[in-house]
Amino acid sequence: MVRPENMMSFMDATKSGIGKSFTFSSRSSRSEYWWWMLAGILFQIICTIIAVLGNVGVAAIFPILLVLPTATMIVRRLHDLEKSGWWFLIVFIPLIGILYLIYLFIQEGDMTENFYGPVPTNMLEL
Repeated sequence: MVRPENMMSFMDATKSGIGKSFTFSSRSSRSEYWWWMLAGILFQIICTIIAVLGNVGVAAIFPILLVLPTATMIVRRLHDLEKSGWWFLIVFIPLIGILYLIYLFIQEGDMTENFYGPVPTNMLEL
């Protein structure tokens, strides 16, 4: 199976990220990963605005709900690059670790099935 030419949509990536919140196995495509990150940033901005304008302290802690789904998305993206999820720990190397992860995440994933599963289809699969 070859990589699909179409990318995953914003809504499908968001639904997939939520639906696979506890799934460390399988793979995630670039589009799924980057749309998920954008959704997370937008969610954090909205929560911050609500917390500041509405003086609602609870809204400030809502972004914590995205920690596990984001971690699993990162692991699945690393799997698409045929790297272990443990590579995520490289983020603890100041600056260099984050830059290296960004470099990895913009790379095209494996073109064929790898140790972590088949090529992502870019279709919503829950």
